[in-house]
Amino acid sequence: YQRRVRGSALGSLSMENPHSILLKVMSNTMHADSNIREPATTALANFSLQQGYGTALADILVNREDVSLDLRQLAGVLLKQYIKQHWTAGSNDFLEPEVDQQNKNHIKQILPKCLNHSSSKLRTAAAMAISSIAHWDWPGSWSGLLEFLLEALESKDQNLVNGCVVCLDMFAAGDNLTDQHFEQFLKIAYPGIIRVLTNHQNYPPLVISKIMAVTFNLIKWAAIVDTKPPELIANSLSALFKLLLSLMQLPDNNGDYELQVYAAQTIVTFFNSFTSASKPFLSEIMDFVWAKLTQLFPLFSKNVIEASTYADDDNGLGLEAFILVLLEFIHTILSKSALRIVLKPLLLNLFCLLFNYMQMTAEQIDTWLKDPNKYVADEDDDTYTYTARVKSSELVRDLFSDFGIEAWNALGQVLKLTPSSGKDSNPSWWKMREVCTRALGIALELEDRPPKNFDLHSYITNVLLTDIQPSAVVFLRARALWCSVKLVPYMDKKEAMHFLSQADSAISDPDIPFPIKISACRTIHSMASYMKEMKDVAPSMTKRMIPGVLKLLAESTEDTLHLSIDTLLALVPVSEEGTYSLLIPIIENVLSIWAKYYKDTLIVGGLKEIIEVLSSFPSCREKTQERLVGPFFNILARYPDQLPGITQTCIEILNSVMSPCSVDKLNSDFINKLFPKIIQILLHTSDHEILQTGSTVLMTYVRIYGNNLLKWREGNASGLDLVLQFVAKILSPTQVEPSVIGAGLLVSKIITKLGSDISPETIVALSQATLLRLVTAESSSVIQQLVFVFIRMFLTNLETSLQILSSIQLPDNKNALEFLFQKWTKHHTEFFGDYCIKLSIVALSKVFLCQDTRLDKIEVEGEPVKHKGVKTRQDNEQATFTREPLKLKIFKLILREHQLKIEEIEAPADLDSEEEDDLDFDDEMSSIPISLSEGFMEGGKFIEAEKLDQRLVFSGLEGHDDYDEDSDPDVINDPLNSVNLKLLLEEFFTTFLKSNPSAFGHFFNQLSQFEQKHIQK
Repeated sequence: YQRRVRGSALGSLSMENPHSILLKVMSNTMHADSNIREPATTALANFSLQQGYGTALADILVNREDVSLDLRQLAGVLLKQYIKQHWTAGSNDFLEPEVDQQNKNHIKQILPKCLNHSSSKLRTAAAMAISSIAHWDWPGSWSGLLEFLLEALESKDQNLVNGCVVCLDMFAAGDNLTDQHFEQFLKIAYPGIIRVLTNHQNYPPLVISKIMAVTFNLIKWAAIVDTKPPELIANSLSALFKLLLSLMQLPDNNGDYELQVYAAQTIVTFFNSFTSASKPFLSEIMDFVWAKLTQLFPLFSKNVIEASTYADDDNGLGLEAFILVLLEFIHTILSKSALRIVLKPLLLNLFCLLFNYMQMTAEQIDTWLKDPNKYVADEDDDTYTYTARVKSSELVRDLFSDFGIEAWNALGQVLKLTPSSGKDSNPSWWKMREVCTRALGIALELEDRPPKNFDLHSYITNVLLTDIQPSAVVFLRARALWCSVKLVPYMDKKEAMHFLSQADSAISDPDIPFPIKISACRTIHSMASYMKEMKDVAPSMTKRMIPGVLKLLAESTEDTLHLSIDTLLALVPVSEEGTYSLLIPIIENVLSIWAKYYKDTLIVGGLKEIIEVLSSFPSCREKTQERLVGPFFNILARYPDQLPGITQTCIEILNSVMSPCSVDKLNSDFINKLFPKIIQILLHTSDHEILQTGSTVLMTYVRIYGNNLLKWREGNASGLDLVLQFVAKILSPTQVEPSVIGAGLLVSKIITKLGSDISPETIVALSQATLLRLVTAESSSVIQQLVFVFIRMFLTNLETSLQILSSIQLPDNKNALEFLFQKWTKHHTEFFGDYCIKLSIVALSKVFLCQDTRLDKIEVEGEPVKHKGVKTRQDNEQATFTREPLKLKIFKLILREHQLKIEEIEAPADLDSEEEDDLDFDDEMSSIPISLSEGFMEGGKFIEAEKLDQRLVFSGLEGHDDYDEDSDPDVINDPLNSVNLKLLLEEFFTTFLKSNPSAFGHFFNQLSQFEQKHIQK
């Protein structure tokens, strides 16, 4: 069979009857046996490279009544794919060969014949193919298509009517219609569309719904191509709105509201995009929407809120979809400053209306009780499912945002009506009470405080403290605890303790439903600071709460796990005594979760923070370290059989445990047992994430153990020898760039901590290896870290460092000293981290004041060469630069750093001021590579903003945050870290001016006018 298929792929479709082989191959592409299916798929791909393939597919789709519907439908799908790839060379998906004109004409001739087929599947397949071709050929090469489709709507052949209206819908929707088609499509189709909608009683519901969808898509396109409605529509706008309102009044089609949804969406699009033209009709349409939402609520309550199951129709355009669009209309009015005033007198009634639609549905209740993850996801603003409850909640939030005090006053009136009982007469009485509390919480999330006349404490006392009791309805209790999180700034400690006490009991009780436990977690997390202040009860409270959270942690999955970890992280620091009593269970649970979710960076980050807190408590430190050594050793010993991800996070967590410690507070097993395993992994792995994390942990080893690494030995090698072997590995020019991240910081740490204990030859070798890697470095963060090695050396001993660099010759006879300063001065403005920038500037100032004559001979990249006329982005990308003396460049960089410090302190200058009007500000600033709104200059090359994220990820600014300079004890204790850089630079300039005014004047005269003005200030 395979041989026959391969043979048939050459010329078989030009035979007199190509269908038999093609049908056989098509049939076999659906075969369960891959040995038959895969060769058939390959054969089809070969067929598609021949003229006649598309024609054969069209013939099978349209004419072969003797072939099964499945195969004919497959022919339609394959034909659409063929059109996409071969119809025209203008397609982004184009593959050779292009269909020749003869086959194109044949396909276009026969496809419309299938639009009246009795099978809706075949009609749809033909419509897909026709609309795909129309994208390219209409109107130029298929001029009568649209007229044919519109005229067919008057046919008595219902199959033809249905097929043509589906084809119209497909052409108007998606990517088929473009701005190039729109004007002609509108001119031809709009009158016929309005005629059909006006005489809707003469057409089946499907036809009217699809025509309404076409209308909606035309209005969307009108909004894209212009800010005003097309004249053809604008001249009859009043009649159009009346028609749309009348269509929305029509009864649904057995639960299908597609017609009403598209009519409402058309109105929303008009008000959103053509606000001025629509404004005269606002009152009429607002009255209709209000009446419709009020009228539909009883049906919504019966079919959605109280129903145990509810689903919109197959297209998702049922009752709730219609209500969502009506609510979206109100949202659109609210978003328009010229229109929202109409809502102000309606606030009280609007809240009541929205609160009705915010009620929990029976289906939601059932789902949330069974699936805690779904409950957390639906409660999360970023991940919830879009429902009437969610849309109404959004509207409530925006009403408070736009109307402030008026909204608070309206809410206060509604809350006075909050149901206080009634469960005997109405089992759903609590739903409206839950909604009121939800609305209050939404309002409290905004920055504006409630007005003084709003009695929050009364609601807390009379409603929330009742609803958190164990006897309360599950979701009412959960909502009250959820709201307590928002009320923390407004509660006194006594009220807070009531909520904490109930949250504690909810967490500890195994029979409490998960929604309550989840809200209890939120309460504990938000009120942990209260507990910490209550030193007399904090130990006992943490001893009670932590076991409940640990149990919840063990039961949690996916969304709920993050919340459980955050709650534990909030509880652990509350009381050292309480935490110490539960130290082992905490560690056991943390390790268990970590082993299961080591790939999830958010979860690992939370667990790491918990371990850091445990390690920070003096009473817990030793036991924490003892308990972690065993599991860490076992994981490290199993590499590479162990998955790389768990090894990398193991090293990461190990580093977080070590980081705050000194050598006397660290278990000896960290050097004797774990260090040998780590270093062997690092010397043999090629995994760049492990290598990155390895650089960070070795920095920590060097900082903590210092010259003890010289004494520690494995065979003939000292600990430092092994670290240096790792350095040589990651600094190799052949090493991929992501693996180098952290290398420069490690070398800097070695030189800083052990410089006096290692030989001059080793220092030279490290310098040479760093320079060789700097030659090939591309990303900003790697360049910064490698340059940082020499910044450290210069600050330690400038003269010796200059001598070392002068003695090193790089490939192509580059002088190392000159090369370093070229890289350093070019990329300094891209450096990040206050400490690193500060050290860079201080080191540059030392170089500037140095009298070494070798520095006077060095030239580096200067200012961009100015282009005449308007500068384009291409000019920036191809920028050329002047050359200027090293010390002049340094002088400018120091001045620029002072400018930035001034900008941090002072408000941005008014660029329209007369003083700056005298300057060609764009030209002055063009030489300064600072961040811009649309991108930034990096090394003279313009980097587009949309490419920035990729650059940040590659450069290590994202996704690799193992090292934090702010938590490094060496950084914290460095006197330079506390220096006021602004004052230091001002002292530099004034001292230089006083000591050598002529030299100062020499540099000053070479500055731009903008720079001179700054230095004069």
